Amino acid sequence: MFRVEVFVDDKRLSQLLHGFAGVILGEPKIQPVANGAVKAGKPVSTNSGELCDLFAAYAKKHKLEQFKAPQIREFCKSVGMSVGSYSYVLKRLYECKAIRKTGKSTKTVYTVVK
Repeated sequence: MFRVEVFVDDKRLSQLLHGFAGVILGEPKIQPVANGAVKAGKPVSTNSGELCDLFAAYAKKHKLEQFKAPQIREFCKSVGMSVGSYSYVLKRLYECKAIRKTGKSTKTVYTVVK
């Protein structure tokens, strides 16, 4: 018996799963690679993988300038984190000065620092 770990492009995931159907034991564990890219046919990381770097790339890709706390859940989901950890993510982003708070209480808006 063997355990196989592979990297596959988003477009070809369904093709891979159809090929595995009936051949593998159990359910495959599928996890997104948050900062992955392909160069010269090999998987490489696009940044350091630190939370602040991942958020900077996400904010640039989605043209994010301002957001409220619950909207950070989409970021958490995109990098493979639990959506329940959004408050921790906000705290870490504030500590590394990637975001700035404006307003108070339920009217708090976060601004992305460029």
